[in-house]
Amino acid sequence: MAQIPQCHPNREHQAKGLCKNCYLTYLVHRNPELGKRRNEYSRIYRLKRLEYYRDKALQRNFGISSAQYTRLLESQHGCCAICKKKPKVGRALCVDHDHQNEAVRGLICDVCNRLLGRIEADPARFASVARYLASYRKQSQGRSTCRKVKV
Repeated sequence: MAQIPQCHPNREHQAKGLCKNCYLTYLVHRNPELGKRRNEYSRIYRLKRLEYYRDKALQRNFGISSAQYTRLLESQHGCCAICKKKPKVGRALCVDHDHQNEAVRGLICDVCNRLLGRIEADPARFASVARYLASYRKQSQGRSTCRKVKV
């Protein structure tokens, strides 16, 4: 017979003097097949309730429902509000919101979301980057080939 481990004394015990979590760990340790079946059941249960979990996360994090997200997505024609590109297959657009007042601004792709996060931290730097890129474009308009830069 397997030795029963010590358990959390402050939790309600389920069986064999163990709390629910420790008892399930004990059962899975005794019968690994049970662990595989429980994992598969959890995966299927989660997939069935995916919309529910998505809706809860949107409500908790941004104060909008799945229906509001879908309307916003349709109003943007399924594209990122910044770069106007559709997300990669299997990816959803991120909810962009103002961190000051928590107002939702739109839906953006992962790349734009990361970029926007950097810009919001230091808007002056973004203006400097834009000037830098614009000056380079002006300098390189007359050139037809790229020049190699020695490092």
